[in-house]
Amino acid sequence: MRSHSGATYTSHILPTPPSTVPTATLTPGESMGPGLDSDGFTSKKTADDNSAHPKQEQQHSLQVFPDAQDFSIGSVTTTYVGRDSIQVVHVHATPLDRDADVPLSEILRWLQGPDFLKIFQTSLAQRTPNTGVWFIRSKEFCDFVQGDRVIVWGVGMPGSGKTILSSFSLKYLKEKFAGTQYVAVVGAFLRYTEDRSTRDILAGLIRQLVERHEQAYNYMKTIYFTAQNEVLSEAELVDVFQGAVGLFSKVFIVIDGLDEANDIVKDGLLRVLPSLGANALITSRPLDLFKHHIPDALHILVEARTGDIDIFVQETIKSNSRLGAIIRGDPSLVELLKSRIKESSKGMFLVARLQMEVILQNPRCVNSLLKALNKLPSGVDDMYRHSLQRVNAQAADDVSIAHRVFLWLLHAREPPSAEELQHALATSFTTLTYDAGDLVPIPTILSTCGGLVTVELRKREGLHRRGSYYNEIRFIHYTAHKYIEGLVFPDLPPPQTFMAVTCLAYLARHDGILQRWRWDGDSKFLASYISSQALLDYADWNWGIHAHLSQREGALHPCIPDYLARYASLKLINHRFHKGEPQDRLPTILHLAAMYGLIDIIVSNPFPLPIARGDTPFHYAAKWGQVEALKALCALHAGVNAQNDEGMTPLMAACQEGQTEIVRLLLSQLIVKLNVRDDSGRTAFWHACVSRNNDIPMLFVSWNPNLEVAISDEEGDTAFMMACRGGLVEMVTWFLSQASSEVFLCQTNVYGETALLQLCRYEGDPNPSHQDRLKVIVDLLLRYRCDPQIQDTRYGRSPFLWAAARGSQDSFYFMKRLLDALPAIDIAQRDRRGRHALMLSLVDPLTRRRTVEFLLSLPAIDINAQDEDGRTSLMYACAYANREAVSILLSNSSINLRLVDKQGHSALYWGCASISERAVTENLQMLFEYDWEPSLVRKTVLTSVENASKERHEWAEDDFREYRRLGFTMDDSEWWDARSAVLEQLIWKEISPETFHAFTWTLDNVDTVLLLAHARGLRCRSAVRRILKNCGAFGQRSSY
Repeated sequence: MRSHSGATYTSHILPTPPSTVPTATLTPGESMGPGLDSDGFTSKKTADDNSAHPKQEQQHSLQVFPDAQDFSIGSVTTTYVGRDSIQVVHVHATPLDRDADVPLSEILRWLQGPDFLKIFQTSLAQRTPNTGVWFIRSKEFCDFVQGDRVIVWGVGMPGSGKTILSSFSLKYLKEKFAGTQYVAVVGAFLRYTEDRSTRDILAGLIRQLVERHEQAYNYMKTIYFTAQNEVLSEAELVDVFQGAVGLFSKVFIVIDGLDEANDIVKDGLLRVLPSLGANALITSRPLDLFKHHIPDALHILVEARTGDIDIFVQETIKSNSRLGAIIRGDPSLVELLKSRIKESSKGMFLVARLQMEVILQNPRCVNSLLKALNKLPSGVDDMYRHSLQRVNAQAADDVSIAHRVFLWLLHAREPPSAEELQHALATSFTTLTYDAGDLVPIPTILSTCGGLVTVELRKREGLHRRGSYYNEIRFIHYTAHKYIEGLVFPDLPPPQTFMAVTCLAYLARHDGILQRWRWDGDSKFLASYISSQALLDYADWNWGIHAHLSQREGALHPCIPDYLARYASLKLINHRFHKGEPQDRLPTILHLAAMYGLIDIIVSNPFPLPIARGDTPFHYAAKWGQVEALKALCALHAGVNAQNDEGMTPLMAACQEGQTEIVRLLLSQLIVKLNVRDDSGRTAFWHACVSRNNDIPMLFVSWNPNLEVAISDEEGDTAFMMACRGGLVEMVTWFLSQASSEVFLCQTNVYGETALLQLCRYEGDPNPSHQDRLKVIVDLLLRYRCDPQIQDTRYGRSPFLWAAARGSQDSFYFMKRLLDALPAIDIAQRDRRGRHALMLSLVDPLTRRRTVEFLLSLPAIDINAQDEDGRTSLMYACAYANREAVSILLSNSSINLRLVDKQGHSALYWGCASISERAVTENLQMLFEYDWEPSLVRKTVLTSVENASKERHEWAEDDFREYRRLGFTMDDSEWWDARSAVLEQLIWKEISPETFHAFTWTLDNVDTVLLLAHARGLRCRSAVRRILKNCGAFGQRSSY
């Protein structure tokens, strides 16, 4: 029930309007029912009325399916309807899942938040029972638990046990508030091996809230549907987190290892943390440079208290049979062991743990124990030095295993999994072979490395190796990584050479399989095969990078050019190239050398420049930014101006890929042709203006002041338009400073679009910084009096209408700036289909509330205006699943719910016609706050289902195309599935009681029989079963 213009009423739209009349009228003979006025609206609706079911419609005398034979539903009997024969059998229906369209896994995928709790569990497992109790009993921690918006910063030296204390604190909080629904506990554990952004950390924290708290899950569902297909930015995640905190009485955040994040993340996280409204516990080494972000934080020194080390030593004695047998409960020996460990570890738990490993190495008697105690190293570096001495004292094979592990952990492009490392160790650098018999067990790897590496369960998140959980081997601490990083392993080849050759040797083992795959083109087979071979994916993607870096260590290993020469000629390269191309388009050894900057191969071998079509080695060097390779090619070969199949030159390719240094090099070459055009009429400068990098086009105009810049492609898009759309503020400013600036502003493409109109139309990169640059450029264009009223020739839309149609959060800004620049803009203007700004804004289901409210605040916007098809803004909002807009429009006192389009469809129809099952539910919940005549509701359901069961009509095609345009992927089968799901919820009493009660659920009722026939037309078995169940006929054998 809503109040409009001071009167309380509920709406009622009647069925069967004439197709050409845009308002609903009474049908003769229809009973208006009690309390209805002449327009069919109630003047008042009481609370009691809300629970009353609509009256059952009188039975009609109507011949249904006149050609049917032996039809048997209720009192109608036939076994044949048209060409279909159906046996109705008893099948147990599955209740609809109202949240089926947004499972938890989908929200987590969209959030893109890392799973930090695996680190938490691993760290917790390392804690000795009863240690760390002092920390949770400290005044600072008690204030943290009891206070509001309290931030505690625990600071300690590397290895002091901060992560274990963080894990214990998180566990304590989880257990303390386990039964409290409105207290949330989340944590983030940061590692030097991972490049986490502030956005990643926020997303990971929100992920935990969503996974563990229903209210947070429901909250994020709303955010998900509001921002569908848009990745939330850091700023948006801050807002989301603040909103989520409001769902709880208290939220605790634990952040461990802040010092292991980069400085940008430290600044970003500490800047937003106080604004989140939560209590926070941070642990890190001293970070005095960043303390100003949270001046009110409570600081506490984190170190291994003597009592904790005593407990640790005592527990180790209990758990080690050999050590226990030596000590035999002698209190003096126990105290000596404790005091010596405390003295040499200097409060660093990591050192204490490593020292105990030294003591446990080979204790045989009291004297050997005392000797080990007297030789204990002190401090982190001494401890690492001692550990490496133990590693190097092993058998030669064990030393080789440890050193190769260290090399892989130091130089791999991404942290290797345990299985990848095993396969790398089984690949011989000397013989260039892989032998499965050389696979080293994980416990052996950990043992030979002297406690300096550990294994941790992680979730793979790399772009090319995304998958489920896996075991990752890493250094025990980033201080171990830093220490070992400075060492040289004389028993091994130079690191990058070792890595490159190992990768190629592993690839060579799979050449036969890859060759067969190339010719049969089965991509699924290839993906399956790569995933079954642990190191193959890493080797395939990274051998070239390691080969390039190995040039800093000396000449290329002979294996590298030999491999490329052999397998490039056999067309076996399976690496970053289009598959299934003709043989003359496949890369040659010179292509690969150019791509990876392998200078030795380019200059030391007389390879002829390939004459084949497609990209040349010059293109490859330009695309991949290999400056030295390009210099070598230019010195040895002609072809710097070669054009590929699309007419692109290497200079164009460099501009397209944003390779500034390559562009600088090519512009310095006098033989490079600047004004060559590709097949679309574009020059290198035109491509430079698309690069999203101001430096590249500015290089052109500074290098050649007489360069032709007023250029356009075959569709009339100019370099100036591209610079505007690319957010190149500096370049746009340069254009506008030229004497011909007015020409740039007025130029239109073949569709009549100016630079300003295109800016209002195309959103481009959703990155906030890019959007901010676009705003600056809009201001520039308006300042230089670019015409804001011009209309394109395709849609008849002005910049103002396109700004409204953007649907994004920047729509408001663009429209406001246009109106500020020219207040006389015709706000009520329509495009060629008769749609004004409000209608266009609602075609995008992601349109922000601010945009809708702004448009409604403009007096010239008619909320009830109809386009050429008679559709209103409310119909658009319903059809395109824009829940917020539906709510805003319905709350407007001027809304006219009696309007129908030229097909006789009301807003209620379009509320049912959305392809989103969830949107239909929400639409109907809001629309049914008004009274609708049951006959109209019934007609609406029947019409929407009938249209869905037919071949899609024009509006459905538009709907389908718009959803595709907005990024929603849906094929024909998914379309039918969506419509079937919508039908089923319309006839489900618990989900949509209003539409359910509009029908008389007997098989003698004409409308019910028609609904059943339409459900059959949709091939929706579950809906057929639901209708029969509603009629009490479910399980009866009938046929038609």
